[in-house]
Amino acid sequence: MKENTKINNVLIFGNGPVALHLYISLKKQGSNKVGIKVRDSLKAKNFLKELREEKFVLEGQIQTELPSVAYGKVYVENLIQENEEILNEWENFILATPCDAYLSILENIPLISLKSLKTIILVSPELGSAYFLKNWLEKLGREDIEVISFSNYFGATNLLGDSSTKIMINALKGKIYLSSTNLKSGELDKWVKYLKNMKIEGIVCKNPLIAESKNITIFVHSPFLFNDVSLNQIFLKDSQKRYIYKLYPEGPITKYSIRDMVELYHEIMELYQKMGIETFNLLQFLNDSYPVLEETLHLDEIMSFTQRTKEEQVFLLYVRYCCILIDPYSIPDEEGRYFDFSKVEYSKIYLDKENKWTIPRRPAEDYTKLNLLFYLSKYYGSMNTTMKKCLKKYEEFYHSLTLEKGMENINKNSYLQQRDIEAKQLYIYMSKTLENKKIKF
Repeated sequence: MKENTKINNVLIFGNGPVALHLYISLKKQGSNKVGIKVRDSLKAKNFLKELREEKFVLEGQIQTELPSVAYGKVYVENLIQENEEILNEWENFILATPCDAYLSILENIPLISLKSLKTIILVSPELGSAYFLKNWLEKLGREDIEVISFSNYFGATNLLGDSSTKIMINALKGKIYLSSTNLKSGELDKWVKYLKNMKIEGIVCKNPLIAESKNITIFVHSPFLFNDVSLNQIFLKDSQKRYIYKLYPEGPITKYSIRDMVELYHEIMELYQKMGIETFNLLQFLNDSYPVLEETLHLDEIMSFTQRTKEEQVFLLYVRYCCILIDPYSIPDEEGRYFDFSKVEYSKIYLDKENKWTIPRRPAEDYTKLNLLFYLSKYYGSMNTTMKKCLKKYEEFYHSLTLEKGMENINKNSYLQQRDIEAKQLYIYMSKTLENKKIKF
């Protein structure tokens, strides 16, 4: 790899599976300096303890064939625990954290004195993340910092068993959309190359909003998590083992949850149209991430998805999720069994280091993302019946938890967030840009 295509001096915020995969893949691709910044949490404490026991080695394992730069063992050389330890040596910050934590993380860092910092990368943002962050940076006097948004994290990865330092990389997405607040800087080219080295197509969008609008989780997590089957698992009301991407009764997928997916898709596409954001074919979009075999879903069925009736769309999406119960591209074992791709466990509520009940990122972050779209739909006057249904289902379980445990025993980061103010700000901004016929940062 040529020197000018390397991503050097990178500090990754987070210590979950996404952060660890970023660290491993950057080191495997030759980045000369990569660090990890952990937060003050129980999970971070466990991570640090295990990392010392493992002699500062991270490991990424695979069960299907993937490019060698996407996994393996690497040594952690730069580990930061306190904000005061962040020196003026980092050129890139990667926020591999929930999107609702971006500002709270950066607010406590002396960005004014970190003159070497030129880029902040958002791995899994929501609609408007780059806009909100860029506005904040300008008020801080650091308008020179470029913000890059990915549509999503580029893989499907989880911690290996009870480990905090070992991950299982189940798959890599076929395509990732990305954009920047400064398309002329050349930084995006480095990330496109980084993705290409893992055989992922990086598609550059005209602006971050377009990349952020293609966040796949809003279309998938909302219908699959905001239902009784999933929320009973997450809130410890159902002791039977179930999995997020399996068919009922092993998981939440039924024709009814798929129907919610279709209705939600139509509501979001109507909102995007009114915002001046390009719409897209959901089935093609999903297939671009994790393709199915032509024998199970023909290309013409995928490409004609938007011309189909809603009932036909429900059927095609149901077929798709049946097709990826296993990884059709994995190598079967001697019994003919393929990798169990859909066996993804639920994260569940837990007590943090201060003995407060904490709701995991999935679904808490998904609620805040959908909540923003719901308030945007109210400003734009677009349909939001399914959005409202999903939000209310989550709120039902949330309020049950607070009544049972008491608000004083709930982690403040798990409190419900109503996004009316942010939606109004984004609405005003988008209204102005539509008048000017362009989106500009």
